Amino acid sequence: VGVEAGQHPPKCRLGVKEVHDARCMSLTESPALAHTFGSLPQHMPHDGPPPLVLHPLDHIVAGHTVQGKDAMLGADGRLYKPVQKGIKGQRELDFYEHVEVLCPVLRPFLPGYFGMFEYNARKYLSLEDIAVPFSEPCVLDLKMGVRTYEPTATAAKVQAELSKGPYQEQVGFRPCGMRVFGTRSGQYTFRNKRWGQTIEPATVCPMLSEFVRDDTAELTVRRIEGVVPHLVARLRDLERALHSLRGLRFYASSIICVYEGGSANEAAARSRVDVRMVDFAHWVRVDDHGPDQGYLTGLQNVITHLEHIFAERVTVAAHLERSVPAGPKFVADSVPLLERDSPPHSEGDDAAGACGPGGPQQDRRPNT
Repeated sequence: VGVEAGQHPPKCRLGVKEVHDARCMSLTESPALAHTFGSLPQHMPHDGPPPLVLHPLDHIVAGHTVQGKDAMLGADGRLYKPVQKGIKGQRELDFYEHVEVLCPVLRPFLPGYFGMFEYNARKYLSLEDIAVPFSEPCVLDLKMGVRTYEPTATAAKVQAELSKGPYQEQVGFRPCGMRVFGTRSGQYTFRNKRWGQTIEPATVCPMLSEFVRDDTAELTVRRIEGVVPHLVARLRDLERALHSLRGLRFYASSIICVYEGGSANEAAARSRVDVRMVDFAHWVRVDDHGPDQGYLTGLQNVITHLEHIFAERVTVAAHLERSVPAGPKFVADSVPLLERDSPPHSEGDDAAGACGPGGPQQDRRPNT
């Protein structure tokens, strides 16, 4: 989605051996690679501020706040993400600058990257806003992988990450935020990261089904039929790409799923779906040249449960209609910024039964 999705700045020339010789480290942590990449102009901010004034996004559903600064939207339709301080910010910059060398197979699944800019004394990554082509974007952020901390993480960091998602290792992902448009009500329903942290094997299907919920059972069935097959197809394409990628691990990376929630143009609108990988502050190279099984475990579980939701769509829709919709709600033309840290609105939720008793029970886990 988006003509500019594949556009990237000129990339460096780097021998394949040099890339594969880096073990469990980002480019800036490898002395040889740091020397190679350190002389490149791509790491320098573009002269001057972004071409247009920035303003807050109304459709961001998760992500970092850096010194109180959330990602911003330019009037040029691009998203400006604050560069994190220290090695995390440098790693993400490295990834976007050198994706053609590191993993060109993932390029169709990344937002377009347009360089780094300085604005009001802050550095921003200029990225494609994949929600731009959608009139009423329904957005889901999934933190992927059986673990979200690096092999070198301190005990304190490991404990902090485990507290965010006690069942992350079993499930392989957790929702970090969601917004869904109701075609009849004209309102968005929101969920925040605290809701996502409550995920466990028994609630995976109900929580994912909320992403394709509409205002009535009939509308929900139509939405599932129009969205889920396209979403699964896109996720399977990403699965194949990740299977072919060796020696990279994407800890604490996310998948952003977007589909058209508006009722205009009916089937054509409902079939508009996009999936992108984002958040690369914790990618590393490893000695194991196999694919990222931890990430693939989560991805395969997402696909399995979406396929179940599609197969049981009538039952799923009936359960969702009987349950209390996930709050809070706002009309579409006055959507506020998501309060990601507000307490979850779970009163009356029928999470355990939303997919019925026949939901998939097995979660794929890597052999570790």
